Amino acid sequence: MTQAVEGLVVNTVHSGDTVRGGIGLRNHTVPSGLPYGGRWSEDLLWIEPVTACVDTNLTFHFSLADRADNVTRVISNALTAVFLNVTYPGNKGPKNTSKGREFSLGDTDSIDVYKPDLNRIKIGPIDGGYLNLATGPSNVTGLNLSTPAQARLGITSENFTDNQVICPGYGGGDDSNSTHMMIACGYFYGAPQREDGIESLIFELYRNWIQTLYVCATGIHSFIESVGFSINGSSSLNNLQVVSLEDKHYPENRSEPLWAVEETNFNISEIAALWGLVHDRYEAAEGLATHRAEKFWLPAVSSLATILSSIDSIASNSAFGSALTDLYHNSATGSPHLQLADYSGRYNMALSRLWGNMSTSPAAASGIINLIYTDIISTAVVGTKSAIRRSSTRAGAGTPNTLAQVTEYTRQIQYNWLYAIPAAVIIAATILALVFVVVMWIISRFSISYMRQLLNQTSTGRIVTNVLYPEISQPTAPTSEWIDEAGIQRLAFTKVPKEEAVDIVNETDTESPHLRMSLLTFGQAESKKTALYKVLVEKKSPVFERRK
Repeated sequence: MTQAVEGLVVNTVHSGDTVRGGIGLRNHTVPSGLPYGGRWSEDLLWIEPVTACVDTNLTFHFSLADRADNVTRVISNALTAVFLNVTYPGNKGPKNTSKGREFSLGDTDSIDVYKPDLNRIKIGPIDGGYLNLATGPSNVTGLNLSTPAQARLGITSENFTDNQVICPGYGGGDDSNSTHMMIACGYFYGAPQREDGIESLIFELYRNWIQTLYVCATGIHSFIESVGFSINGSSSLNNLQVVSLEDKHYPENRSEPLWAVEETNFNISEIAALWGLVHDRYEAAEGLATHRAEKFWLPAVSSLATILSSIDSIASNSAFGSALTDLYHNSATGSPHLQLADYSGRYNMALSRLWGNMSTSPAAASGIINLIYTDIISTAVVGTKSAIRRSSTRAGAGTPNTLAQVTEYTRQIQYNWLYAIPAAVIIAATILALVFVVVMWIISRFSISYMRQLLNQTSTGRIVTNVLYPEISQPTAPTSEWIDEAGIQRLAFTKVPKEEAVDIVNETDTESPHLRMSLLTFGQAESKKTALYKVLVEKKSPVFERRK
């Protein structure tokens, strides 16, 4: 994950099989006056460890029944081979070994024999610490020893000290300048794994375990990282989130940043050279070694410097190199007197399991080194510069505002158009129906008044009055006129037998406009006694009389 802590942006995100690690220097500030928050991007000075581990092809095999860089790797393995009587210096004949052969390191009850721990890793200097080495040359005067035996007795811990110069490529007596890059090397003892490949949180007796040994080298480089931030509407530092990390790239060499290293004229053991980004006008300045590049490798510092012993408040001077020294000498050595936090996993089961999963390959093991370095350096330095700031009188007259471009969040309502498909189908069908109606209306020359007249003719009262009183009101009379003329007539309905029914209109009256409606009787289909309905008027009507 990548998160903002006090004065820093700390990255512990996995990238493939490894973990990059690294920190960005930033004095955290956030924009205000954004009701819904916003997002923006800043270019930060980024410090990142780069670790490469190689397998020594040496593994430690043990059982609970007993007890609850390439050049550097070659030298370490060669000294180990001499000590184990596999060969001796100058031997051009066959070697006393074969692929897969095992060598005993001695009695595990001895305090001088290397004993792996099941629940932790170990990081230490390249000193042959897994061998029972003497601290100085042995006195073999008067002893009649073979050449291999003399060679074995000649291997001491002092022979491994050459790796402290061979691996990084410099020593304390070299000049402190830009030609020597900061590099530290050491052993990495992976978390022990069961030989049968089964993962288990229980350390069972009489199970065989294996521990790998890697040689690792770590350098530190710096570059400009584009970091994306976001914040919600509260404008609180607690809500500041890191949303993206992207290495900054440049179209041409002239647009790349200009890095400078102090020319000290002192040895590395005497002083740590200052370094950093400088303006283009200092590219040829005296006393500075400048270099234009996308990434810059930090200059070497003394291997004796540690975070706890550092007295300089300028982080670029020695802090990053001191953290590297602590990484390989004080972070996971197995010593109970560590002044730093114990990163071995001995006292933390979750950390021990994480290291176990990351110890399966040299590439994954390098991620452990990067994580530990990132944690150490993040507790030692803070950033003092922010991209969100305004000019002030202290900055001098004419200093421009340097405000980060913030994209403000707003509220918007968005609709998923997939849910509009049913409505769209209905609307399309409705439009087609309306178009059809309009076309038919135009073709038939239909009018609203004609439609109203047809609807009026469906009224029961109008039908009756049109039959009985055609002289009172016209069939096409408007509703208001019909009400005044024929609507006041009183009607009554009764049921009479079919044989007594009388025609309402005389069929022989050919002049009647209602000849087409000679009968107002409606029989029920398939009924033996069909009931007929006849329109009658009151007794005063001269046309009909009430039938009882």
